[in-house]
Amino acid sequence: PTWGYAAYEVVIPRKLGPKAGKATQDSVSYIISIQGVNYTIHLRQKKDFIIKNFPIFTRDSQGEIMIEQPRVLADCYYHGYVEGIPDSMVTLTTCSGLRGLLQIGNLSYSIEPLAASSVSEHLLLQREAAVPGLVIYKTPHEGRQFPGRGAAKGQFQPWGHMRYLELLVVVDKEGFDAFGGSITNVTLEVIEIINLVDGMFSSFRLRVLLTVLEIWTEKNPISITKNITEVLHNFNLWQMQQSPVHVAHDVGCLFASLDFGHSMRALHMGGKSNFASACDRKRASAVVSFAKWTYIDTAVHVTHELGHVLGMEHDDKYCRCGNASKCIMNAQRTVSYEFSNCSTKYYFDFIASGQGHCLNNVPASVMTFVPQRCGNGVLELGEECDCGSEAQCKSDPCCDNTCQKKEGAICTSGRCCKNCKPLPEGEVCRESASPCDLPEYCNGTSEHCPADVAKQDGTVCAEDGYCYSGKCKSLTLQCRSIFGKKAKPAPLKCFKELNMKGDRFGNCWGDGVDIKFQKCKLENVLCGRVQCTSVRHLPWLEDHSTVIQTPVGDTWCWGTDYHLGLDTLDAGVIEDGTQCGAKKICINRTCVPEEKYLASRCSAKRTCRGKGVCNTKGNCHCDNGWAPPYCQFAGFGGSIDSGPAPVTKKGLFKFMIRIILLTITVLVLAGLVIEHVRKLRATHILNRVVRCFQSRERAAEEDVKDQE
Repeated sequence: PTWGYAAYEVVIPRKLGPKAGKATQDSVSYIISIQGVNYTIHLRQKKDFIIKNFPIFTRDSQGEIMIEQPRVLADCYYHGYVEGIPDSMVTLTTCSGLRGLLQIGNLSYSIEPLAASSVSEHLLLQREAAVPGLVIYKTPHEGRQFPGRGAAKGQFQPWGHMRYLELLVVVDKEGFDAFGGSITNVTLEVIEIINLVDGMFSSFRLRVLLTVLEIWTEKNPISITKNITEVLHNFNLWQMQQSPVHVAHDVGCLFASLDFGHSMRALHMGGKSNFASACDRKRASAVVSFAKWTYIDTAVHVTHELGHVLGMEHDDKYCRCGNASKCIMNAQRTVSYEFSNCSTKYYFDFIASGQGHCLNNVPASVMTFVPQRCGNGVLELGEECDCGSEAQCKSDPCCDNTCQKKEGAICTSGRCCKNCKPLPEGEVCRESASPCDLPEYCNGTSEHCPADVAKQDGTVCAEDGYCYSGKCKSLTLQCRSIFGKKAKPAPLKCFKELNMKGDRFGNCWGDGVDIKFQKCKLENVLCGRVQCTSVRHLPWLEDHSTVIQTPVGDTWCWGTDYHLGLDTLDAGVIEDGTQCGAKKICINRTCVPEEKYLASRCSAKRTCRGKGVCNTKGNCHCDNGWAPPYCQFAGFGGSIDSGPAPVTKKGLFKFMIRIILLTITVLVLAGLVIEHVRKLRATHILNRVVRCFQSRERAAEEDVKDQE
């Protein structure tokens, strides 16, 4: 058997005829004998993992986009299960014999037709046997903390509905050449790979849809080297600037023909990580090796990398999938085609954080080309809800198996739905997860929580920090996160001395393996590796990490290094968005003017009148006591994007104080006006009386003169 496989067997699958009255065009069954045991496999045709007539983009020698639409059979892709085997999983194509994956109990198999056989023989390969004995499950360590984590208990229902990951696949020039320069051959290979990937994610009720395929038939528009970190960076830039943005997709995946070797483990290095990047237009991408592996190995590799994009760490020794310990997210190799208990936790933590929001929309292609039916877990026209299978609906308190709300139910799912009723107006549905995040509230009528928003990039969040991409970026905070609460940024001389050396303790680029460390230019020294002082104790760091203490004049400068191959983020690299001078921030280890990245039409001082902050949508999020949209009138805070803020005692007190002050002010002004009017009237009357007396006196004087 080949690497990673324990045994092989030649089998002849036998297709079963349909049962009387049960014949359907989209289902088929086979019997496969494995080690003398007959297994009945039931398959159902997939109709929604590939868009009908999906576009295939190529580019001419000038880089101009051309659209191809070769005819692709879309009715020979199936998924199903093994009769009598709980939790079994089968993903196969029948386009030319059976090709695909089978998960039967704790054993994983791949199957494909033997090319030279005239009697439909197939090669069945068994992955390395799982470790027998007692299965130990342990809750995985906390790992990375996702923004928004810790939603109110009982409000988040991760299994509630189907999610969709729309995938852009790009095949490089060498991959195109490896398949004989045939667009059709490359397309068929990619479709078979994504078919398997889609099957492996099915346990999460997540569909992986091939939305668009681009094949570089002329040349690679980006540099593809053996350093996968650099390739990922280049591909990210290409995605933002040149990818077919008019075709919606959530994640881009580059199929590169190079074997990246040990460089594969550097993906999380130096702020270039694609970890938990799904739905983030600037980072949502993956790079995998292609053409040198079997299509099954490539599919497992793609699934593994998309797992990182969806917030999954590598499995540790406590992670299990059945009796197997080497699951899809194992750092070394895979025995099982299943995700572990650890991966499940990581994925649903990511979903609960709100970062996977783009996976909730049902792609237009699915709504158009999938036959609508009640029970598929997709909310469709005419349905009030869809709780899935009959068994799932029995345990659903709000939705029945006819896709209608149960009696008395007002809502069925969502963060703002509890016990089948909308939560009250002002109930927090997504807490603020960091100094740069903002809370969201239920509106009292909808079951859905408003979209997650944060403070606008550039909002001050610490004595030397700015909000950037929803997080507070500050040298002070970074030093404290590594060396403890007493630590603070080192003087500029430390950054100059160390970051201009260009070694593993101070640099502005490189990994020391595929790309040699590069010295920082003088203007970029505050964007290289972080240097700290006032360190009171040594930090806990990952294995093989090193702390260095360097004397510069009368100052001790503290820093860390980073080894290529560690499966963690580099804590010592200065983060994008960190201040590096007057009105300057770090971007990609370069100090640049902040207006290029932090410009906005919203000003907390002018737009929000100093009574709130601007959010990522350019609107005011008002302080408690002031009302949106511009924080000019009394209210309870929040924004037009957050939902109505709760009426708190503190807010109500402030509101009443302002109303009372306003009332008193109005009464005082009214009293002054009345008093002023009264005085004017009195003065007017007095003047009339005086004039009257004066006229009488003049008349008397005239009478006296006349008598004389």
